[in-house]
Amino acid sequence: MCCLACGCLGPSQPSSVTPAIETSEAQPAQVLDTANESKIDTPHSNEVIASLDLRTMQETGRFKDLKIARANPISDPFYKRAKATFEGYELNAILALSPKYKTLDPTRHSLRFVCLDGYKTTFSLDSIRGARGVLATRVQGDTPVPWPVKARGKQKQTAGPYYLVWDAETYDEKRPWPYQLTQIEFISNESVDRRLGTHLKNLDRAGEALFRTYCLACHSVNLQGGQLGPELNVPKNITEYRSHDYLLAFIKKPQDFRAGSVMPPSPLKEDEIKSVIVYLGQLKDAKVCSNASQCSDYMDALHK
Repeated sequence: MCCLACGCLGPSQPSSVTPAIETSEAQPAQVLDTANESKIDTPHSNEVIASLDLRTMQETGRFKDLKIARANPISDPFYKRAKATFEGYELNAILALSPKYKTLDPTRHSLRFVCLDGYKTTFSLDSIRGARGVLATRVQGDTPVPWPVKARGKQKQTAGPYYLVWDAETYDEKRPWPYQLTQIEFISNESVDRRLGTHLKNLDRAGEALFRTYCLACHSVNLQGGQLGPELNVPKNITEYRSHDYLLAFIKKPQDFRAGSVMPPSPLKEDEIKSVIVYLGQLKDAKVCSNASQCSDYMDALHK
């Protein structure tokens, strides 16, 4: 897993329970009446302003003129070493290789970090300011290989090919610390918001905020988000084939349903989980595709 595990929904076992969020708990969101407000943006309509494929850039010599940089975090989330020395390139120097970087507006754009396993996490431009980030390509030490192998659960992993660390800082959730990083995208907040249903009236805003914080890095809705866990809105919304009670129990502790689940028990309180479920149910009113063929076409367009 590329970064700290997300803590929301995971794959579901078949259920015979009729799907529904009870009307006493959730009112359906309504689409704004303004002309064209009910339409979801077409695939990738200016969502990704620019994308930096880190491995390709290094292989083609884009990094050759950059100075080697070192960082000594007080702690890091992958190796959990005290003051380990990481070697790589300054994050700002990497970002500046794209002409688009200087044009980004902090109120309208964000950074999305994409990892090997499909994990995606989004941070504001402000999150990288006021500190020195290094896009590490190796950790210094006794090992002859760039990245020592570390046991994580049942798997053995390394932090490579790239690991974003912060000099003289302790890991927290205020800054991005993605490991197994492969791409950095500059994205339009407005385009992402529409696919996450922000344009809907009566949307459970608390549930939306919780989903973005705890779930979106691993799960997608309207094909927006991480790919580590399943898509939750198209072509069928998760609440159309899983009951409210089932989802509540599963999110609380996935390991009660399937052994070895990579999805951790949720850190959320029960009322917060209910808000997330309400939000997900409301997204039925904002699907970008409603059958397998449409979704296949939509995905093809996303990758053009």
